[in-house]
Amino acid sequence: FPIIKVEQAAMEAKLTEIRPDVLVVPGWGSVIAQRALLWAMRHDCPLVTFSDSQLEGLPRSVLQDLVKRRLVSAFSAAQVAGARARRYLQHFGLPSAAISEGVDVVDNAHFAQHAGLSAIDLSKARARLALPERYFFSVNRFVPQKNLSGLLSTFSDYVAAGQAGGLELVIAGDGELRSALEAQILESGLCGKVHLLGRVSYSDLPMLYRLADAFVIASNSHSETWGLAVNEAMAAACPVLVSNSCGSSEDLVEDGANGFTFSADDPAGLSDIFSKIGAQQFDLAALGARAEAKIAQWDLDFFAAGFWAAVRHAKQRPVAPSFLSKLLLRALLFKSKLN
Repeated sequence: FPIIKVEQAAMEAKLTEIRPDVLVVPGWGSVIAQRALLWAMRHDCPLVTFSDSQLEGLPRSVLQDLVKRRLVSAFSAAQVAGARARRYLQHFGLPSAAISEGVDVVDNAHFAQHAGLSAIDLSKARARLALPERYFFSVNRFVPQKNLSGLLSTFSDYVAAGQAGGLELVIAGDGELRSALEAQILESGLCGKVHLLGRVSYSDLPMLYRLADAFVIASNSHSETWGLAVNEAMAAACPVLVSNSCGSSEDLVEDGANGFTFSADDPAGLSDIFSKIGAQQFDLAALGARAEAKIAQWDLDFFAAGFWAAVRHAKQRPVAPSFLSKLLLRALLFKSKLN
């Protein structure tokens, strides 16, 4: 199908020109998405959306839920991230048969590229990247919902309990909380044990995952609707430690088989996992191999299959949006323009 870049003002004219059989619009939060949805409604064009939203852990508003239910009813089909996103759209009235999965995938081959490297090559890579012999790895934007302060506190507890195995903590990324995290590292006496790498290149990420004992994501907010770094780590055959706030925890993590889930509200639980990994109570190579095998099912082909399944469903079983759906969408567009 054609991929055409247009300015917002010209979008409706271009859609009228190409007359798509189905229009895929990722949600309704932006002005351009709202205008695209209205165009589709005016021209009886079936709609498909993407979603990785989840119901779990978020406060509900009766009024907002009623509005969402009417907006969701305008779509003929959707492609979602996983089980939680499927439940989210079903909650708002979209039939299960109209929902396919596979939105949140990565290029697995890129992250698996270092499989089979010799111990000598891995040692050279470790020296080039100035990495400790054993470490937990995390990659994040330095924003509150990533709970990096909580991760540092838990790692501090692990150190205080004896730092079994001598693992250090390596964190890649940057953002608004960097200064606060640096201060916390200093105050906690973690200098030399926690390493903030800053932003790292896409080409270096596979090796950072490959050399780690385990990857950890400690998000404490359900706005972490998936966590694509989990996919990346698994593709690099790295065991994963995933907060149950992350949408991917339900679909990708098999506790004790390819990693572990934990509650961000239970730092002692994660600290205990750290200590057990340090004491080599788990076969990390086996965990990593099973992680890689699991994520092999969540690849670019999985996304493509889910995408076309949603498009076919929308074409075969189009839904006619209600007058109320159109009215609400016009109200949203008006509000967006005011803002």
